[in-house]
Amino acid sequence: NDNLPWIAKERQLIKELLAQDKPMFGACFGGQQLAMTLGATVKDAPVKEVGWAPVFLKSDVIPDLPEASTVLHWHQQMFTIPNGAQLLYSSAGLKEQGFVYGALLVCSFTLSRWPITSARS
Repeated sequence: NDNLPWIAKERQLIKELLAQDKPMFGACFGGQQLAMTLGATVKDAPVKEVGWAPVFLKSDVIPDLPEASTVLHWHQQMFTIPNGAQLLYSSAGLKEQGFVYGALLVCSFTLSRWPITSARS
């Protein structure tokens, strides 16, 4: 679906914001867009990840992040880590779960609230 006009427009906007050194956050498809704009590859992952599962911190580039976090996964594709980026998160099934590149934070997972259990009787 890379040939859809809105995708090209979004990547052009990302390029413009990168040139202005603007901070950006991308999760899931947004993360893929940022990664591809930086020259990375998006491809089918060796495992499909769906549901709540932990990711593990691989860098201290952002202080005070937890060593592990339970996050929502819903992907069967992955991005490679672009040149100049620092790997931030991995999961048991996929090394490339998130990275930092300058003022960019990119994740393949979704930063959602943890699963909530109801206390209703």
